[in-house]
Amino acid sequence: MSARLNDELRHAGVGILLGLLGVLFGVFWAVYITVNNDEIHMKLMRAEVSSIEEKFVLSPGAGEAGHDGHGAPADHSVHAPNAAADEPADHAMHDGHGEEAAADGGVELKSVELDKIKKELAQRSPAQEHHGSPEMAAAHERLAKAHVHAMGLGVLSIAISVLLAFMPASARAKTFAAACVGTGGLFYPLAWIVMGMRTTAMGTEAAASSVATMAGLSAFLIALGLVFTLAYAVKWLFSKNRRPRLI
Repeated sequence: MSARLNDELRHAGVGILLGLLGVLFGVFWAVYITVNNDEIHMKLMRAEVSSIEEKFVLSPGAGEAGHDGHGAPADHSVHAPNAAADEPADHAMHDGHGEEAAADGGVELKSVELDKIKKELAQRSPAQEHHGSPEMAAAHERLAKAHVHAMGLGVLSIAISVLLAFMPASARAKTFAAACVGTGGLFYPLAWIVMGMRTTAMGTEAAASSVATMAGLSAFLIALGLVFTLAYAVKWLFSKNRRPRLI
C-alpha cells in the first residue's frame, strides 16, 4: 500500500472504524437475542403485566367516602330528641353500608379481571408462533430488526468510507462525511433496541414516539453523509481530470 493511499484511507478511517463496530455489534446482538430468547420474552412479559396492573389501580379514597357517609349521620342520631329523628339516621347508615359494599364489589371484580389477564399472560409460551399479544410480537420483531440495521448500516459505513478515499475532496470533508454515516449507522440500531424493550410496557405507538428523536437524528446523519458523498462523486465524475487520487 502506497503512502498516499494510506493517507487517504486514514482521513476516512473514522467511518471504517464505526462501520466495523456496527457490524460487530450486529453479530453480537444476533447471538444475544438467540441465546437469551426466553429470558428476553419473560422480561417483556413482566413489563406487559406491570403495565396492565397500573391500569387497574383504584383511588384509595373510594372506601373512605363510604365510611365518612356512615359516620356523620350516626353522630346526628345520638343527639336526636325523639324516635322520629332516628329514622333518617338509619337510612343514612344503610346507604353508607350500600356504598361501601358497592366499592368492595368493584374492587373484587377488577381483581378477578386482573388475575384472569395475568394467568393468560403467564400461560403463553416463549416459543409461541405469534408471541401472544400484538405488542409482544412487535417487540420481538423490533429487536430482530436492530440486528439487520446494525449489519447493513455497518457495511454501508465501511463502503462509503472507502469510496470517499477515491473522491477529490479535502481531508476534513472526507472525515466529516464518513463520521456522519458511521455515527448514524451505529445509533440507529440502538433506537430499535430501546423501542423494542419499551413496546410491551408503553404500547406500540408510544414506544416508537419515545425514540423518535434518537432515530430521526441518526437517520439525518446518515442522509447528510450520503449527500456529501454523492456530491463528491458527481464532482469527480464530471471533472476534467478524473484520475483517482490514490496512486
